[in-house]
Amino acid sequence: RDLHVRSRRQRQMCIRDRFKDKLNNFNDIKIKKMNNCSGQCVENISYYKGTSFFTLELKPKYKNKIDFLNTLSHEMLHLWQQTIMKDTGRHNRLFFSYKSKFKKLNLTLSY
Repeated sequence: RDLHVRSRRQRQMCIRDRFKDKLNNFNDIKIKKMNNCSGQCVENISYYKGTSFFTLELKPKYKNKIDFLNTLSHEMLHLWQQTIMKDTGRHNRLFFSYKSKFKKLNLTLSY
């Protein structure tokens, strides 16, 4: 089914299923003007406290809903890589192993 006609609950279930029901929340969300990207998952490290937290940074406006969903899903994948899989969060083999799963949701996984 097309992502546009899925209910919010169905999309949440699909996302949860794609990440094996393991997906942490972002600690903060910032809306900011960005020139070179659509969004980013930023790890903020406090060396003094020995902790880190993740911020999702998004542009204030997207061309359309699919562009926004592609960006949000892309950044959620980076968060999952770093917090659950303890990976670097780069565009590597683990990242692109989700390409077919994104395609099933009519999303595009790219750089």
